[in-house]
Amino acid sequence: MTVALSPEAEAAPAPQATGAPIRERIGSLDIIRGAVMVLMAIDHVRVYAGVPAGGPTPGLFFTRWVTHFAAPAFFFLAGTGTFLHGASLPSRGMLSRFLLTRGAWLIVLEMTVIRLSWTFNIDYGHYMLAGVIWALGWCMILMAVLIHLPLPAIAALGIAIVFGHNLVDPHVQALGRSLSQSGTAWLWQVLYFGGGFKLFGGPPLLVL
Repeated sequence: MTVALSPEAEAAPAPQATGAPIRERIGSLDIIRGAVMVLMAIDHVRVYAGVPAGGPTPGLFFTRWVTHFAAPAFFFLAGTGTFLHGASLPSRGMLSRFLLTRGAWLIVLEMTVIRLSWTFNIDYGHYMLAGVIWALGWCMILMAVLIHLPLPAIAALGIAIVFGHNLVDPHVQALGRSLSQSGTAWLWQVLYFGGGFKLFGGPPLLVL
C-alpha cells in the first residue's frame, strides 16, 4: 500500500537532511555538576544554620572539608564549557562576545540578586559582596581575551597560575604588608588577599 504525498510534503527536506547540529549532553559532566551542587548545598545549609566551620565533630569537619572542592570544580567546568561551546561556533570572535556578555551578567547578578539572597538586605549602599559568581564572571571576561592566544600559551599560563599560587604561600604575609602600602593594594585584594575596601568612592566591596 502506498500513500500519496502532496507536492509540498515531497519537496520538504527530511529532518536528518537539514544539516542542523545535534547537541548531545555529556553524561560525565552532568554527573560532576550534580555532585558539586550537592557539596555546595551542604556548605550553604551549614552557613544558614549558623554552624561554625571546621569542628568540633569529625562529621562537621568532613562536611566542611569536602566542600572546598565545590568552587574549584565550578571554575573547571566553566572552562570546560567554554571549550565545548567554542568548538560549536564558527569563530573565536563569537565566543569572545558570548563570554563578555555572560561574564557581565554574572557580575551584575552577584551584586544584586545573589547578594540579596545571602543577606536579605536591600541597602545596597551599605556594602557589596563579591563571591564565587562574581569571580566566575570576571574570569569569563578575561577568557574572552585569552582564547585568542595559542593553545600552548594558554596552557603555560594555566600551569604558572596553579603552581605559582602555592609557591607564593610562604611569603604571603610579607607580600601583603608591602603591597598594602602601594597604590595598587585594592587590586591585590581583589586578585589574591580578599577583604573589604572602598573603590572609587562607592560602597565598601567585600571580596569573599
